[in-house]
Amino acid sequence: MNYLDAGAIIRYEVIYKNLLRDLRKFYSCHFAETIPQPKQKDPNSLQKVLQTYAVCIFGKATLERFGVSKQEVGFCLGSLIKPKQMLQLKSLDSASDKVKIMNIYFYLYKFSLQRLQSMLDSKPMALILAYYIQQSGQERIQRSPIMMKYELAYYEAQKVLIKSNCLSDVLPFEFNLNKILETELPKLDNKDSYPMTHSISTY
Repeated sequence: MNYLDAGAIIRYEVIYKNLLRDLRKFYSCHFAETIPQPKQKDPNSLQKVLQTYAVCIFGKATLERFGVSKQEVGFCLGSLIKPKQMLQLKSLDSASDKVKIMNIYFYLYKFSLQRLQSMLDSKPMALILAYYIQQSGQERIQRSPIMMKYELAYYEAQKVLIKSNCLSDVLPFEFNLNKILETELPKLDNKDSYPMTHSISTY
């Protein structure tokens, strides 16, 4: 595995894993702040609320343009932030739906680079990722003592995620992410202090 520098004890897998877990924290808070929560703890009511939330943050036109339904995005968001309630849905078509929920949950909690690429190959997850980066940018990195320890590595990882997803040709324009892509990371005297350009597929 590649390390950030000769003395580092953190690997790129950890960088990506921390970003994905922060994505979950972002959506958990944003969902609670944006959409009135159902009073009854009915999983099926949650499903409708999640679909409303999907339309609220992306808009119908954007979802249609990318060929993604509010049901798909709501399903992915729910699997990210409320997997236990999602597994209780009566509307699940089959055991495969439960597998999909667990696979999305595993992106964060049984992380691997293969699972990360699988996530990036999903249109709904690519949209969810793009909105997170658009809204939080570098601010959440700067507010996290853990991420600030390897600040430049997290900035670079964000760039790689933007470039490596299945909608990479259009998302930077749709979500105004070109500013992040065009920002040059400082070149340090010690070339090994921070990682240079890499891609997920190199591992």
